[in-house]
Amino acid sequence: EKSQAVVSILEDLDQWTQRQVSTIPSNQRKIVSKHKSMEYYGKAFGLKTLSLLDFFGHSSSLRPKNISSILTELKDANIKVLFPEQKPASKLLRNLSRQSSIPISSKQIYVDGLMPTGNTISVAVHNTCNIVNSLGGSCNKGAGEKIEEKWSLLTNP
Repeated sequence: EKSQAVVSILEDLDQWTQRQVSTIPSNQRKIVSKHKSMEYYGKAFGLKTLSLLDFFGHSSSLRPKNISSILTELKDANIKVLFPEQKPASKLLRNLSRQSSIPISSKQIYVDGLMPTGNTISVAVHNTCNIVNSLGGSCNKGAGEKIEEKWSLLTNP
């Protein structure tokens, strides 16, 4: 019975996320991230992802030609916002923001594990609302919080 409840909550989360992402204008459904895990999110919910790691190769240092190709890519893709995965944003992200005039989101996205407080569902709701609101959509956080409550009741009876 508990496993059915888990599946039901995850299906609710999936449908809720699809509805939120659908409010983003289609030409703005693009995420720039340093983390490969956002590619899974993008594929699942119809967002184009631009992974900065693809420009690094195996080195974490960005050579000027890599930076210039990233800046070109950001401009060509009409990117609206850069999402930090840490606070403060990485030096790389701050440099790209400065050179491209693309703002950095005021809220970070969580990719490795959990937020300081919260659970799997609250991380998903936080990330989705941050992405949707930053890209010109409108996130129904209240509906997401109801899914979080169901999860909390199930996992902390």
